[in-house]
Amino acid sequence: MNCLKRVQRLVLLSVAAALTLAACDTVEFQSPPSEPLAACDPALVGDWRAEDFRREPGEGMLYLRITENCERWYSVGIERDEQGHPVADVDDLEEEMELGFAHSGKQAFIVARDRPDPAKESSPEDKPNGYTLIAFDRDEANIILRQIDLKAVAHLIVDDVVPGWIEKRDRRPDGSGNGYASGFWVYVFGSVEETSALLDAHPILDAPWMRLLPVEASDSADIDGWLAGADQVKTSTFEAKDQP
Repeated sequence: MNCLKRVQRLVLLSVAAALTLAACDTVEFQSPPSEPLAACDPALVGDWRAEDFRREPGEGMLYLRITENCERWYSVGIERDEQGHPVADVDDLEEEMELGFAHSGKQAFIVARDRPDPAKESSPEDKPNGYTLIAFDRDEANIILRQIDLKAVAHLIVDDVVPGWIEKRDRRPDGSGNGYASGFWVYVFGSVEETSALLDAHPILDAPWMRLLPVEASDSADIDGWLAGADQVKTSTFEAKDQP
């Protein structure tokens, strides 16, 4: 999956606002912090508008719908087309991702992993398919999301505190810059118990990244329409929530 698209899906959940175009910065774990993964957390069920703390106003909007019992996860991105009209881009997050919930001793996490592609033959040289973790906490009626700090985890690997792989590329072979193909990928090996202990023993959660806010009934009605196939977006609705 395209790295930018993958992070957008994770954030629904997720969002690639913290990344540059086509870059891929991810931390993955061999094991989640608890097993079996929980299929649902009632705190996340509902319709949400995602407020990205790192995104400039005017760059678009993202809605998330998690249906009853977390059976389906949908993200709806609102962007402007070439004519400047707002349009909706709907993603069924579970088409290409396995989603669930886990926890360490101190923290709850949304857990995501790419679904295996049955049409693709695996190779011993392939990167392992790890779990991405997004921490979440309640803030009154809202949900605060935090990512794993990949630099902090990378330092733990370099210092031999935890076993893992690090791959960072931001240059062409001749040493010239190549921002459109840069990537920083960190993979942490370990069992469920080791992952949980790592998360609780080290300050590796990044600053709050995104806030999920409950939407009004009119927004839920709009989400109904977008999921039904309509891509029209009321300009007034788009701009009313697009201000700082």
